[in-house]
Amino acid sequence: MAQVETMYTAFYSHLKIMEKNRICPCQACSSAVNLELKIIVHTGNLQFLTVQNNRKPFGEPVIQAHRLLKNSVDSDNYVLLSKELATDINMAINYKSSLFNFFEGVDTYDNKEIGYLFSEISTQNLKLKPFHEEHLVEFDRPPNLVFERNYKTSTTELLELITNYKYRHLWAAGADEIHYDENEVTRLGTEHMCVVGNKHLDFKVITKQNKTGELVYGEETRSLPPVDVMYQFFNISAVSDNEVVLRVELFWEAKSIFKKIMIQLLAKKGFIKNINQSLDNLNGLF
Repeated sequence: MAQVETMYTAFYSHLKIMEKNRICPCQACSSAVNLELKIIVHTGNLQFLTVQNNRKPFGEPVIQAHRLLKNSVDSDNYVLLSKELATDINMAINYKSSLFNFFEGVDTYDNKEIGYLFSEISTQNLKLKPFHEEHLVEFDRPPNLVFERNYKTSTTELLELITNYKYRHLWAAGADEIHYDENEVTRLGTEHMCVVGNKHLDFKVITKQNKTGELVYGEETRSLPPVDVMYQFFNISAVSDNEVVLRVELFWEAKSIFKKIMIQLLAKKGFIKNINQSLDNLNGLF
């Protein structure tokens, strides 16, 4: 049962991480933390057949396992073991632990009874590790540069354009390529690489404290000379149902006097030109 407990712990730990690190406000993402887990475990001799190069199990045990999914347990968060499996592993019918409290159950399928043991799982008893907001950045000073634009769109549509990297080349000035994992949902800590000319800039998704009703998406890079680290935040607020205001904030840090001089003389003008061009490009997408 230790393996089952590990599965539950891993599942709910992942949900907690998703909730801590998500940036998408849609209903699917915001309600994911409420997902629950059912585990059905059965035993039996399986046969296999190959369909279009895919090896698939079939036979009575497979049918029984699917039928056990349609049980009468009044919960959406439980582990269920077939009576056959419980017998094979010599498990006590009334097995109890700090997490499990098993009971006997039986259901009838096609005039045949299938017995099982089940235990509801209280997530309060799971030993989940605490999670830190390691990608939350705080500042005790105003940003080095601020840009504001209004767009005729919704907050969620604008956030999608900014955070979905497959659209980045459509508006980000100078971005020749964006390298990212297409199978990974953008969230805090997600990393991607932007190719500008022959330079490769690595970015990590971060955030900062937002105002009420404001959506915030941020990126950090430590590969953009002459700065040591650059923080860029996109702050989105609704003006009406079809109009939003986007506030872009740039914070940077430079340790040496030489780097600070280079920023003031050269880099700052480049940052201003690049951001203004990117914001103009965004406007052209609506």
